[in-house]
Amino acid sequence: MDPMNRGLFLGRFQPLHKGHLAAIREAARKVDELYVGIGSANESGTERNPFPVSDRRKMIEAATPDLANIKIIEVPDIPGHDDEWVKYLEDRYPKFDVIFTGNPFTEELFGQKGYPVTTVTMVPDVSGTKIRELIGTKGDWQSLVPEVVVEIVAHSTPSQKARLSGSSTGQKEV
Repeated sequence: MDPMNRGLFLGRFQPLHKGHLAAIREAARKVDELYVGIGSANESGTERNPFPVSDRRKMIEAATPDLANIKIIEVPDIPGHDDEWVKYLEDRYPKFDVIFTGNPFTEELFGQKGYPVTTVTMVPDVSGTKIRELIGTKGDWQSLVPEVVVEIVAHSTPSQKARLSGSSTGQKEV
C-alpha cells in the first residue's frame, strides 16, 4: 500500500501504554507524517486524567525516539461541543488524509465529517483505565507500559499518585 500523506492518531495517554505504542507504530508506517494528538490536554489532576499534558508528551517522546515522522500536538476537551472538536483540529493543523483510532466515538465524529478512518489493532487486556486501577492498588501495571513510562510515573508528583490510589491526602505512594 502506498503511504498516505498525513494521518492523525488521538489518545489521552493516561498513561501511554503498549497498546498505544503499537497503534502509533502501526499508523506511522502507513503515512508520511503522523500527528499524535494528546486528548484532554487541558485536564490533569483527576482520577480519569491524573497526568498533566507535559508528562504525557514526555511519555510519547521517550517511547518513540526512532519515529522521525510523528508530530505531537495537544488537543483540549471542548465540553458539550463534540461537533466543534473536529473543527478545532481542522482550524489549527494541516488537512489529515486519514484518522487512525480504536475508539468508536472518535471514529463516529471524524466519519461524520467525511474522513477515512482506519481502525488500529488493539492489544487485548490493555487500557489506561486498567493501568490506573493497577497503579492505585499496587498491582502489576509495569508490564503493560513501555519501560520509560514506568520511570516517568515513578517521578510523578505525590498529588498525582494520590489520585491514582484513590486518596486525597497524598500520603499513598505508587
